[in-house]
Amino acid sequence: MACVELERFIVVSVYRPPNSLYDSFENILEHVLLKLSVSNKHIFICGDFNINLLENTNATIRFRTLLKSYNLSNLFSEPTRKTSTSATCIDNIFTNMLIVQETYSLFLLILDVWRSLEVKFWQELRMFVIVKILMFTTWIYLIALMMNLVPSLLLKL
Repeated sequence: MACVELERFIVVSVYRPPNSLYDSFENILEHVLLKLSVSNKHIFICGDFNINLLENTNATIRFRTLLKSYNLSNLFSEPTRKTSTSATCIDNIFTNMLIVQETYSLFLLILDVWRSLEVKFWQELRMFVIVKILMFTTWIYLIALMMNLVPSLLLKL
């Protein structure tokens, strides 16, 4: 886990190995969130969590509850990784920034209308459009926020 604190927001990058113990990860994440909670800055937690948000396992419920307790919402609720045998939502971005959540919700509403048309093209490119383009536009938005900012502190958490 790595964290960069900027003038107006904090970006945390996370990678949780697939077979690691959830309890250890939760303890570390909670420690980081507790440190970040004293700040009034916008928070973005991005990464490969290897916790499938499409399932209702004990770990998934605990993970969602922990993040919601710090007012962090996930941006992706569709599969972010598909294979021939499975579809999972293990990569995500969590934020407390309402404008990003609202913009994303509006974008999903537009996509839902598009989906209702049942266009074959849309069905074939659905995952690409949702995951790849939204992740790209989210990062573009973050970069735009940072354009005139210099990192003030690089934290090791």
